[in-house]
Amino acid sequence: MDYPGYKKLFWAMIIISFHINIGYIKILPEAIGYMLIYFGLKNLSEQNENYEKGKIPAIILTILTLKDAWNNPNDNILAGGAYNIGLTNTVISSVVMIIKIYLIYIIISSMVEVYDKQGEDTFVDNIKAAWRFFLGVYLVYLFCMPFLMNLNEDFKITIIISMGIMQIVANLIVAFVFRKVKEF
Repeated sequence: MDYPGYKKLFWAMIIISFHINIGYIKILPEAIGYMLIYFGLKNLSEQNENYEKGKIPAIILTILTLKDAWNNPNDNILAGGAYNIGLTNTVISSVVMIIKIYLIYIIISSMVEVYDKQGEDTFVDNIKAAWRFFLGVYLVYLFCMPFLMNLNEDFKITIIISMGIMQIVANLIVAFVFRKVKEF
């Protein structure tokens, strides 16, 4: 088992989940998380060739999320700032989310294949459950995102915060599946 590859995937999901900012600069932008995924997949592709398929989406996500390294503190909805959901932001966010879903699918399906061959049925069931939860949360958000542009500000902020929390939880569940690999 290539535990260092899974360890990189674990830390990548942690970085992608949490956004730590100092003024205008994100300390750990999502692009770093996607670069870690790329390097983790590079390690894991020696274990199973299916991991190779995830490298291109990881590179694309790295490039698409580089724009988020610079942060406008006035857009912080938790601090009472206005959050502008325009058409351009909605389209870019949707594309990033769809590619992210595809990337996690590649990783999860490769893990299922590897651990199914090893007869780790319980772990495979846990991997599949994590995937179903992750997919459900992200599909609900993708479905709701276009409608958020037309909602009243207070209701929009409530939905964005609740969906953001659900995305963090979904990311952490997937991250801890990657972390659990060392036990097998």
